[in-house]
Amino acid sequence: MFDEAQRSLIDLLDALIDSGAKLIEDTAITLVPARTGLLKSTIRTLTTDKPMERIVRAGDPAQGCDYAPFVEYGTYKMRAQPFMRPAAEARGPEIAEMIREGMKELFG
Repeated sequence: MFDEAQRSLIDLLDALIDSGAKLIEDTAITLVPARTGLLKSTIRTLTTDKPMERIVRAGDPAQGCDYAPFVEYGTYKMRAQPFMRPAAEARGPEIAEMIREGMKELFG
């Protein structure tokens, strides 16, 4: 019985974290400065081999887009144009509320 409850909790949290990561991804896509659209097209949510872990990433060297950190943090020649951090900060409270509501549903 305990194993079943633990599995339910992990499954619920995993789904909520996935939904939260998608919210951050969607917001980053709207915030990223776009000249050609290449950087925007590389923003994605990745799963890992661990439950309850997602990575929202921008940039893909295989597509010729290795400059996401330079846009986010700036360089000595270019001002920062953050889009990932603001996306996470904007959606953080909403994600926390989703998780709280999920816990209420699970534990009554």
